[in-house]
Amino acid sequence: MWLGAAAVAVVATAYVLPERVAEIVRMQPVTLELVATAVGVATMFAVWAYVRCPSCGLRLIGHAISTKSANTWLSWLLDAKSCPECGYRPPRHREDE
Repeated sequence: MWLGAAAVAVVATAYVLPERVAEIVRMQPVTLELVATAVGVATMFAVWAYVRCPSCGLRLIGHAISTKSANTWLSWLLDAKSCPECGYRPPRHREDE
């Protein structure tokens, strides 16, 4: 999920500063925005498909978006401690104890 967040940050930078980023990567700003859009859409679908419960396979992002409000789905997803479908809880790390 963190890789998806990093990709979104890169895409957002390309949208906020298109001329500067286009100069760095030696692209036309319009081409950069098209590439950024394609990367953003691909990242969205990849994260949606791959963020799953390891026990039952529930797509957690799809579940959050379809069952929570537009204002709360992301915070719910980031705060979730267990799978809402099967109750799976990931093993705790030593630093969490």
